[in-house]
Amino acid sequence: MASFPPEQSQVPDDQPLSEGSATSAPSSAEDAGSTMIDLGPFDPPSEFDHGEEFEPERPRPIPKYLRTGSHSKRRKGLIFSLIALGIMCVVFSPIPFVRGLSFYILPLKGLHWIGFGLIGIGVLQFVLGIVNSGRYAYVKQGEPIIGRVIDCQPVLTGTQDAPAFQHVARVAYRHPVTDEFVFSDVPELEHWSRGKEQQMSCTLKQGDYVTLVYHPGKEDKTLTVYGFLGLDPEREFILKNGQPLEGTSPFTALMITFLISFVVLLVMAGFDVLMFSFPTGGDWKLPVGLAVGGFLLGGLLGVGLRKPTPESSSPVASFIGIGILGAFAAPLLLFILNTRLDFAPATFKPFQIVEFWETTHNFVIRDYELEYRDLESNATLKKHVRASQLSPLYGAEYGVVAIGSGRFGYTWIKGFHPIVWLYEEEAKAIDGPLFEVILNIPLEDEDGGAEQAMEQTVVMQPVIDLNNGKFAPVPEILIDREVQHIQGKPEVAKITPVER
Repeated sequence: MASFPPEQSQVPDDQPLSEGSATSAPSSAEDAGSTMIDLGPFDPPSEFDHGEEFEPERPRPIPKYLRTGSHSKRRKGLIFSLIALGIMCVVFSPIPFVRGLSFYILPLKGLHWIGFGLIGIGVLQFVLGIVNSGRYAYVKQGEPIIGRVIDCQPVLTGTQDAPAFQHVARVAYRHPVTDEFVFSDVPELEHWSRGKEQQMSCTLKQGDYVTLVYHPGKEDKTLTVYGFLGLDPEREFILKNGQPLEGTSPFTALMITFLISFVVLLVMAGFDVLMFSFPTGGDWKLPVGLAVGGFLLGGLLGVGLRKPTPESSSPVASFIGIGILGAFAAPLLLFILNTRLDFAPATFKPFQIVEFWETTHNFVIRDYELEYRDLESNATLKKHVRASQLSPLYGAEYGVVAIGSGRFGYTWIKGFHPIVWLYEEEAKAIDGPLFEVILNIPLEDEDGGAEQAMEQTVVMQPVIDLNNGKFAPVPEILIDREVQHIQGKPEVAKITPVER
């Protein structure tokens, strides 16, 4: 085990710690002799007490105060967090905004199942805590013995891609079976990510007498330092920032859930703007100014909220990190308000459909695109389109792009709308020419044989379908094109203009 920082290690050079191989397997006193010279004889104080929890005969009951240690608090915090996040997913799932985005962010389609899964895992953790003793088995069935700390240092663990560390205590004790004086390297039960070396500490000191506990019959495999289990709040040897490890309280779990919800909704709103309503025109001085202002304000906020602890990031890193978020959030908020507060009538630009595109990226993100020809500039463009607007476009040839003026003057594409044909009585309030359309109505003979055609004459009008039962007149440039397109369909025998 490679300890860090190496200059703090008090383990002699002839007793090196091998990297990533912490174990409680005992070594003989002869091997440990040189290490024990400075500590004096193994002579535990007569008043040494393992604790009242070990006084009853096995199987022992679990005192209530052992449910207030760091292990219990962290376990409860995990359960609270899982259930709170699960409820958040279930509540968000039916929201129309989220359901709409599920066409593009595919995991959102099963958001309610993800929520039920998180709630189920939280409940399962709660049930397992009742039916399974876990670490409390050391108190119920374990046996305590006295050990002496030789050294305790952080040790590298994990992998090259996911480096971690844990504290390992080298302890001396009399083996409960052989009565031989031995020592072992006993690791704590947790692993911590690199970068937290200054936050996490071990309070054990050289020469301390501590309670070691093991399961009878598995002395060498199960031996651990009792204070590493996080059961007794009075014996917490692993600290974070000088304090015992704390779990997430219900209030904190709720606040974290609200914060995550806010961030997720903000990301979704940003995704919606970038994909479907990003400005197509306008003066960019204001967004640039907001980005600069957001960077400065976010940076100052990051420095103001920074806790000046040894392990915290530098003020410059906090300023830049939070500032970058502010630089993105400020203009993004402008674009969101620009579209959400735009109630002015849209202007229409005629287009011809070229092709539809649907692309799935890594089974997570799916986007829908419409390739179309702008009939005013004759340019071929390709734009992202909402799935709800895509279905009405199938089968159409021509339509219009609805251009919003934007609440703050930044134009954006509101949507794509096809031409549809309405019966005369349905289109009375809409300006535009009428046409007499002779339809070929397919019929089957009495024996179910080959289809026959029956002609039916109706008067119809082409209109722009704006969705939600609203329609608009067709631009003049599209009338002749649409008529030619309709006349080329097999279900239409003939179409001629008529007077209103």
